[in-house]
Amino acid sequence: MSADVRQITTSELPEWMLAQNRGFLRTEPLTPDDVAQRAAHSDLARTQGAFARDTGRCVATFRSFAQELTVPGGAAVTSSAVTNVTVLPTHRRQGLLTRMMAAELAAAKERGDVLSTLIAAEYPIYGRYGYGPAASVSEWEIDVPRTGLDPRRPAPADGGRIELVDAAEARRVGPALHERLRTTSSRGCCPIRGRPGS
Repeated sequence: MSADVRQITTSELPEWMLAQNRGFLRTEPLTPDDVAQRAAHSDLARTQGAFARDTGRCVATFRSFAQELTVPGGAAVTSSAVTNVTVLPTHRRQGLLTRMMAAELAAAKERGDVLSTLIAAEYPIYGRYGYGPAASVSEWEIDVPRTGLDPRRPAPADGGRIELVDAAEARRVGPALHERLRTTSSRGCCPIRGRPGS
């Protein structure tokens, strides 16, 4: 093998992030604030990198985070959420993804995670590891009179409303709202308690 797969260290996080950006074709420069934010929201014990033996550069990335899923019936189960998976074109077809996935699935089993979810745009790549789409369609219904958006109707008695918010406000209020609503959902599974990968 031309690269070693292992858990990254704090000092390797910037190099790991550069490799991830390359893998996702992002060209914006990496800032110290970017690194600080990633460090604050990542568990490095669950962050793997593949490092080229000849250059020492990170050539593949892989991360997971703890997640809890509400399953039909309202039970909550632990899950490993896989995200930030990249392999640079220079090191594809060398088994790096397979090695990182195998290490994560073994660690998830050791942790007692009941299942694993995948945050990926190209989910068919991961079918060989047992992943598949969670749903083929999604449908949302909004009862406009209850939203208070129709000025001809009275506002909801509980003062509810719909607002557009920025990302910071969504991060502030979203988790509590989600936690309040997740166990009352009568339709299938919904992911909870995990910070989305970016």
